[in-house]
Amino acid sequence: YHLAVLSNASWTEAEMQKMFYNDFELPDDTFDVVVTSTSTGAVKPQLEIFQEVLARLGVKAEEAVFTDDMPQFTAAAAGLGIHSHTFSTPADFRKFLASLGVTSSQSTS
Repeated sequence: YHLAVLSNASWTEAEMQKMFYNDFELPDDTFDVVVTSTSTGAVKPQLEIFQEVLARLGVKAEEAVFTDDMPQFTAAAAGLGIHSHTFSTPADFRKFLASLGVTSSQSTS
């Protein structure tokens, strides 16, 4: 699987990557793609920003999963055919991923 960050934060992609990898000390290969509104000129829920992430990942909408705590953002992604989930709890997200076959149903408890 590929993993991307899509953010409406005011940081550039380079600033966000520095924060993840230097400040938070995440492994350098944690995210395949980091896309920010500041760097693209589009914001969630504009379709262009979702299309940018899909293009950078090299996947079709139906091959992607998107989660966010904002229903209007997940609705926009779903409108493109992206499997979308409005985040509420880690357990609910694990169940959603299991329903797609991304994780096993045993890992949802």
